[in-house]
Amino acid sequence: LASALGLTGVGHRGRDRRRDRDRGRDRGRARDQYRRRDRHRHRLRDVPPVAARGRLRSEIAAGLRHVFAGRELRALAFTATLSNLGAQMVNAMLPVLFTRELGLPAGALGAYWAMGGAGILLGAACARRLAGRLGHGRTLAQAGLWLAPAGLGVALIGDGLWLWLASAAWLLTTTKMGIDNVLGVTLRQHLTPDDLLGRMNATFRFMLTGALAIGSALAGLIGEAAGVRAAVWAGGVCLSIAFLPVFCSPLRRLRELPPLPGPTTTKTTSAASPAR
Repeated sequence: LASALGLTGVGHRGRDRRRDRDRGRDRGRARDQYRRRDRHRHRLRDVPPVAARGRLRSEIAAGLRHVFAGRELRALAFTATLSNLGAQMVNAMLPVLFTRELGLPAGALGAYWAMGGAGILLGAACARRLAGRLGHGRTLAQAGLWLAPAGLGVALIGDGLWLWLASAAWLLTTTKMGIDNVLGVTLRQHLTPDDLLGRMNATFRFMLTGALAIGSALAGLIGEAAGVRAAVWAGGVCLSIAFLPVFCSPLRRLRELPPLPGPTTTKTTSAASPAR
């Protein structure tokens, strides 16, 4: 019995030593991680904030120059901005128009918006196939020429047949948006060097989300001053002319995708000639 107890004690002491060693290693790792984080914080404090702000400004400026220096990217940016502006002006007024002025149930408004979602899916599904036949740039231009004028029909929302006509116009308009979303992003990536992709996308995001905010504000101002119908008509006009920047640019004749550009520096890109 004494021997057994002695062996048990030895076993417990061995486990205790191993546990102490494990705890010591864990504490050592924790100290090392803390020291590394502390050194990293000190390095961050040593970076001059003025230099960091200057670098951010230069990167923003490089993205703006890249987007607005080339006719193709500039056209894509303006077309997408006008589309967002017009769509938001219309969508902001639709609840008031459907439920208050026309007395339609909320389900009718939901079905109308669902029609728009179906149009975007249809356009996105057809975009690659159309681009394979006509070319990316030509597809954008032709889709705009034939589908964008339907944006004016969105403002015809009314009772009976007029509601169906406006729904068909909304379907065509959003089909064009779906095509633009797929082919426009593809062209943007092919016209931008790898190291400028983030800045190019940030410029587009700023313009497109800004258009949504401005569209909501404009719809409210026009609706207050001239009525809900006037605001919807203004949005329809924006939708119907949104294709013009792309249609009037070299993209209209573009059949093949331009080769992907290699990496470049900010200085070289800002001074480069517009992409072809």
